Amino acid sequence: MDLQLTAALSLFETIAAAIATNRTTNSDDGNLQPLVSILQSNSSSLLTTFLLFFTLQYLLLKFYRIVIYPHFFSPLRHLPGPKEGNLPLLGQFVAIWKSNSPFTLPLKWGNQWPKEPFIRYLGLGNEELLVMNTPEAHKAVLQTHCYDFVKPGMLARAVGEFVGKGILFTTGAEHRRLRRILQNPMSIPTLKRIMPTLREGCVNLTAYLNKEIGETDRKIYIDAGAVFQKALLDITGMTVLGVRLENLKSENPKYNFMTHYHRIFDQSMLSGLITLTNTAIPIRRFIPLEANRGYQFACSEVKRLTLEVVRLREREVREATLAAKSESFPQSTPSPDKTSITEEVNINSIESHGRDMLTMMIQERKTLLGTNDEMTDLEICDQLLILIVGSHETTASSLTWAMYVLVTRPDIQEKLRKEIFDFITSTGTQDGSYTYNQVESSLPYLQNFTKEVMRRYCPVTASFREAARDITICDTFIPKGTAIHFVPPVVNLSKAVWGPDAEEFRLERWDELEGEAASPYAFMAFSHGPRICIGRHAGTLNFKLMIMELLVNFRFGITEEIEEEIRLGGGEMRVQNPGPSLRPRGRMMVSVERLGVEV
Repeated sequence: MDLQLTAALSLFETIAAAIATNRTTNSDDGNLQPLVSILQSNSSSLLTTFLLFFTLQYLLLKFYRIVIYPHFFSPLRHLPGPKEGNLPLLGQFVAIWKSNSPFTLPLKWGNQWPKEPFIRYLGLGNEELLVMNTPEAHKAVLQTHCYDFVKPGMLARAVGEFVGKGILFTTGAEHRRLRRILQNPMSIPTLKRIMPTLREGCVNLTAYLNKEIGETDRKIYIDAGAVFQKALLDITGMTVLGVRLENLKSENPKYNFMTHYHRIFDQSMLSGLITLTNTAIPIRRFIPLEANRGYQFACSEVKRLTLEVVRLREREVREATLAAKSESFPQSTPSPDKTSITEEVNINSIESHGRDMLTMMIQERKTLLGTNDEMTDLEICDQLLILIVGSHETTASSLTWAMYVLVTRPDIQEKLRKEIFDFITSTGTQDGSYTYNQVESSLPYLQNFTKEVMRRYCPVTASFREAARDITICDTFIPKGTAIHFVPPVVNLSKAVWGPDAEEFRLERWDELEGEAASPYAFMAFSHGPRICIGRHAGTLNFKLMIMELLVNFRFGITEEIEEEIRLGGGEMRVQNPGPSLRPRGRMMVSVERLGVEV
């Protein structure tokens, strides 16, 4: 906006200067030239004048916005926030980057001003950012005034070039439309249908670990983070697309979906620098380097391969539906409602037998034909990519930190194992045939463990919003364009909300919630409001099934490598900063040994 404003003003001033010069030069003889003639005859000097006006005014405008406005004129300047550590033009950017975690400083500020709804700090270029601090502020921004805040352009450039637009970046009526469309495919009944697919992925990880242990029952050592990243990507492929991702081949047989996916999320230093720069300044299309072109190619191939699966599945669902109709209903018998048929279609040609999100989205689309809610193939593709990235990364992160708790707190590991053994014995489900309702209602210790892992080690460390208009929230005036820094651990670990032991891992707190801790907005692992994580139920179920499967088959132990990381972290495992989610800085190496009893 500053560039456009300065350019328009400079153009007006250049034309005005040219007209004034012409009048001064020709005022004696009265021979004034037309404006077009003036511009054509003095194009070179006019360009110089324009550039001079533009450069001078742009620098002055930036000086005002960066140096003068935040400190002397901003309506936000009186809000509480850190004064120490501000660097010229960098604000708190370096301090946050050098801290122990992405949320260390925002959490410190929140505990310093526990009753303030917003904490103000300066970022790059002295940009003012507001950290949401209290449950009340979170409710106002995420629920009450959800559509008055939008995802900023930099976030769309950082993530959108891979996942597309989708539900993540839409707002207002379009966002409501997509949530309405996805309500059934992401519902609890749908989750019950894909539960066997989720459990199959957990069993596959058990088989892998048993193979690594071998017949000698030796103790092995694994990097839990790497193992869960791989296992969850396999599970995500089956539950979201209904296929194994490594089977989606590019035209070059050396590459498949997995290689392109890892190229996107495990970038080289140069590629990562280009991506980071592109979030602030859209430069990607102008850089011919392989580090950039390779990333662009990987993004386009992931989207192309996903779109191919969508179109293939559409044909498979259509053929299976026609076959079901012809077998179940003779020509003379009227066909029943289309929805009831598609709900029962078992597509044996698909590895998941139709128990996946894509198949159910396509079935849902058939019920919306001819309405404003009908989804295109590209819209389905964008939603699927968001589900793949979100469910894979966040669940893998949560399981990694769950393993950290299990090996550092063997008492919790044993209590969980006992509850799970008692459950499968009492229900007679040693074969894994337990139902969704049984898992959700009969394992209270596992339920508390799941919540506490996601509270204490929330996989999402930050997100951003931007005020779409001038608005007043919690008696705080927020100008249009103000950046809102959403840091879930700020409220998840707030001592004002959870008490002095907020940063301790204590399962019992979930049985004694009171005060602000009882508010839904005290637990922000999945956000809240219309933009609450649409895959939260699938993520938590996947987490529970994996913990159940692993603990009835293996015992996990701490290693010297974790103990050293804890020592270096001053009593806590160090984390990546920055990182795509809450990941340990080092490897999460744990020991694994087979239990004496298999179930």
